[in-house]
Amino acid sequence: MKTILCAMFLLCASAAFGQAVGAATVSSQPQVYTFDSHPLHASRVPMAQSQDLNGGVTVVVTQGERPLWEVAQEKHEMPLGDVARMLRAERAAKKKAAVQLQNW
Repeated sequence: MKTILCAMFLLCASAAFGQAVGAATVSSQPQVYTFDSHPLHASRVPMAQSQDLNGGVTVVVTQGERPLWEVAQEKHEMPLGDVARMLRAERAAKKKAAVQLQNW
């Protein structure tokens, strides 16, 4: 009975301590988030010069480019049945133990 009472006391004391510590560090004031906006970029203005979106890197596209499906190498994957047969043959070829113990 004393051990149960002592365990309950420690449990309640640690829970009360946890509440006291947690309440002191968490603020109950609401936090208002403000998001950056760019009103000049979205407003109506007369047409201007085009803006460079790719960071000054020039992209050159010429005639004669080949699509990826023409130049990509085919990936050969072994069928699952062949893999299972190969593993079964390896397992059968392994050296067997001379004595087998069975504990029932």
